[in-house]
Order: sequence, then structure tokens, then C-alpha cells
Amino acid sequence: MGTWLGGIIGGSIATVLVVWWAGFLDEYLPPPAQARLALKNHLSKHPQRSDERFRIVLCWLENDNGDDGKTVARAFTSVQGIELKRSARVVAAGGAGDSWIPAMEEKAQRAIRAWDADIAIVGLVKESGESLSLWFVRRSGENTLNRADHISYILEGATLGPDFHKDLNAQLLATALEAVAPFATTRVLDRTLEGMLMDTLKKVKNLLINVQNQTSEPLRLAKLLQSQGTTLQSLGELKKESDWLVQAINSYDEALNVLGDKCHPVSRARIQNRLGGALTVLGGMTEDRDLLIQAVTARNAALTVYTHEDTPIDWAYTQNNLGNTLHVLGKIEENTERLDEAITAHNAALLVFDRERWPLKWANVQNSLGVAKELKGDTSSLEQASDYYRSALSVLTHEKSPLEWALTQNNFGRVLQILGKKENDTSLLDEAVKAYRAALEVQTRDRNPRGWASIQVNLGNTLQFLGEMEGDLLHLEEAVSAYNEALKVFKPEHFANSWAETNHNLDRALQVSAKLRSRRQ
Repeated sequence: MGTWLGGIIGGSIATVLVVWWAGFLDEYLPPPAQARLALKNHLSKHPQRSDERFRIVLCWLENDNGDDGKTVARAFTSVQGIELKRSARVVAAGGAGDSWIPAMEEKAQRAIRAWDADIAIVGLVKESGESLSLWFVRRSGENTLNRADHISYILEGATLGPDFHKDLNAQLLATALEAVAPFATTRVLDRTLEGMLMDTLKKVKNLLINVQNQTSEPLRLAKLLQSQGTTLQSLGELKKESDWLVQAINSYDEALNVLGDKCHPVSRARIQNRLGGALTVLGGMTEDRDLLIQAVTARNAALTVYTHEDTPIDWAYTQNNLGNTLHVLGKIEENTERLDEAITAHNAALLVFDRERWPLKWANVQNSLGVAKELKGDTSSLEQASDYYRSALSVLTHEKSPLEWALTQNNFGRVLQILGKKENDTSLLDEAVKAYRAALEVQTRDRNPRGWASIQVNLGNTLQFLGEMEGDLLHLEEAVSAYNEALKVFKPEHFANSWAETNHNLDRALQVSAKLRSRRQ
């Protein structure tokens, strides 16, 4: 009896497994391909990442039977400089409104930490083989706080039709490369990223030659022009060359002209946001007030589409972007009214990005508010800036957001240093030294040589001022050591201005030290 019953149970299980393996139970169980990937990942160790490549983790797309994820993965498998890893975990799940996005981003950050990746690609299949939506969530890191343009890393309703391997392949690469760009913090990764961007730009330009005659597809043409602009903008920011940024602006303008004033308002708003970003970077680089005013106009144009009521998240991101543009404009104009406008925009973003549901975004805006207050420069504003940075540090942690935590510590140290010098308050300067040293725990020379050297200079400046105020040789010797560390990176052939400034400060510290020693002899 037992043998007979066992045979029936065993046969039933085998039948279920065969049916499941054939894909007939996908509505009720994870598809077999997802289970195989989960088992493979469980049994294998995650290899250490290469210092010469960027790592992307592609999470399992919701509603995917395995085929659509493979299609997305193929866009990256032949790209030198990108290491693609696939996770069996489903991260993105669209729900009512936008309330699901904070949880999605938190899960994506967990996947990034698990795989030691630079970005996670997550999303859902809307119609198998036809369309999907993808989000590109990047690891917290250098340049993320002030840019605050994460909203650009979205491909909504991407079409998986016959043109996928032409159009969307290039769009995926352009979007992914923009997302990994902040992590090109070494010369090797700089060169790697530059090569990938140049290859992507060539692909997009070739596609545009073929598509520009097809006037019946304005949205397709506009998306390709936006991808071209994204790639050009990334090149401009990477190489610090204005010509690339001018071309990016022209590409965004052409995309807007293709769409016209009345059709595709959401697509127009996204392009306006990207245009505002390129104009901000170029305007800040060249200190061109007119370009920055155009950037403000572009951001405000996006806000005619995005509203607090209907599209709160896009609206909040754009408000924060607008505030960051106004920072730069206010700094160049030396206009506190512009900075007050920036503060208003950031506070508007906080109507959506509250601390409870959006802790990282909330901390991001706290940092932006700190920057605006710091730029105002009066003692009251500087004290408020230190409070904003302190608030951000109440959320950011060394463990979960190490690079953002370190960047905020550097900002915090800088404003404490300014206040300490203004008020001759050694306690504030001591606190600034602690903040800089905390930042150096994460911003190491190997990970980010430029950022590390800049913090060493800030630390040296604070220690030098403390040494002069207190007549303390130890502080001055520590300042000399910090400057010498910075000069290991700031070579005259690569960083002429930083090299000259650091040497000037070093000479000053050595002179003061010599005078103190001579007095004590």
C-alpha cells in the first residue's frame, strides 16, 4: 500500500515539475528560468569586481518568463568595460500611484550592495515581447547629491519590437553609461567610460541617419536624439569640454522641435529636464549667466507638465533640480535672491520627499539646502547650513550609504571650518577636523584619488588655522602632512591650479612652523 501510494505521489510531483518546467504554471509559480538562475547564484560565489570595469546587476523583470530579460541583457554582453550580473530577485513592481517607488529603490540598493555593483537595472514587462519599463538605480556616490537628476534614468514603455536591437540597444547603453559616469573616479575608468561613450555615440548617430527621413515616427526620432544628447552630455562632463555640452544642448533642442509644442507632453518634460541639466553644467563651467537662465526656463517648462497633484515624484525631482540650477546662478551672480529661490524649490521637493518614506531623497534635499545656505555666506545662514548637513547625517550612515555619508561629512566639515574661522572658535574647527577625517575613512586614495586629495587639502587648511590660533606645532605638522598627501595626486601636469594652491598653503604652514620653533629656542 505504501509503495503504491508513494508511487502516485512521486508521479504527481514529477508531473507537476514537468508541467512547471514547460512553463504552464507561470501564472502561479516563478518561471523555471528564474528558479535556475536563483539556484545558480546561490551555489556560486559573487566574484570580486574588476577595477577596470563597471558592474551592472540586472534584476529579474516582473512578469518576465525569461525571454525579455535576456533581450535586455544582450544589449550589454558584448560591451567591453561593463560587467553584467543577473539576479533572480524581482525588484520593481508598479502599483497605484508612485507609492511603490521608495520600496523599489531600497530593494535596488540592496541588490547593488549584494553584488558590489555600480547600478541596478530593474523593471517590469508590460507585454511580453512588446514593451517594458526599466529603472536605472545607481549606487550612492560622488556627484550624486548635487546633480539630483535620478529621474532621467528611466525608460518607460520601451518597445521590444523589430527595432529593439537598433534603437533600444543604443538607448539602454546611453542611459546605463550616464548612470555609471559618477563612478569613473580613476584614470583607467575614465578612459574606459570615454571609449564606451564614443562607441555608443557612433551607434546612435548611425541610427539617426536612417531614422531622420522617417517623419512618420517623431517619437522614435526624439528618443534617439535624447539618447544622443545624453551621451554627448556625459562626454562633456567627463572630459570637462564645453564643445560636447554644446552639441548635447543642440541635440535636446532638436528633439523638442521634432515633438512640437502640443504632442507627447511627458516626453517633452523629460527632455526639458535633461536640457536644463546640460545648460546648468555648461553655464557653471563657463560662468555664463545667460545659459543658466535658459536652464531655469527649461526646468520651469518641465514643471508646467509635472504637478504636485498628478505627478508628485517627477515634480519633486524637478523642483530639486531647479534649486540646484539656481545655486549655480546665484553663486555666479552673487545674488542672494536666487539662492532664496533655490531654497524655496528645495522646500517644495520636501513636500513629497519626507523623511519617513524617502529617507535618502530627504537627506539629498537636506544637502542641497545646506549648499544654498552655505553660499549665502552670512553667519546665520552658515549655522543653518551646518544644521542641514547634520540632519542629512542623521539618515546617511557609513554602512549603508558610505560615499554619500563621506561627501556630506566633507560638506559639514567645510561649513564648520568657515564658521570656526569667522568666530575664532576652536571647538568648531576641531569638529571640522573630525568630519574631514571621517570622510577620509571612505574617500580613500585608491577609490577616488581626486576626492581624497581635495579632502586632504580641506583638512590641512583647518589644521593650519588651528595651529596658528593655538600656536600648536603638532597641528601645523599634521597640516604639512595633509598637504603632502594631497600633492601625491595633485601633480602640476594634471591639476595645475590645485597643485599651485596646495603648494602655496604648504609653504605658509612651513613658514609658520619655522617661526614657532625659532621662538621656542
